Amino acid sequence: MHVVEPYRSKLIERYWELKKLALNYGALSFNIASAGPSVFFIHTSRRKVISLGKKLLEYLISYGIKTSFHASTVSSQGVRVIGMQRWY
Repeated sequence: MHVVEPYRSKLIERYWELKKLALNYGALSFNIASAGPSVFFIHTSRRKVISLGKKLLEYLISYGIKTSFHASTVSSQGVRVIGMQRWY
């Protein structure tokens, strides 16, 4: 993922500042989700995820950037098929 980060980060306003903020507040990881402009971070607890998410939202809003935040957990079941759909 770090291979594309220097290129795709240019498409996300204040990306490097967000990353630094997230890592300074204890995020284990911070990077670009898929092709962007979404980003994600991983933290050790849901409470800390919510707290850091609010800080990142406040930071972006202070620069007039419209944003949203979604928290989720990692599955303890690993990868599994939950449905299939043909696209052809």
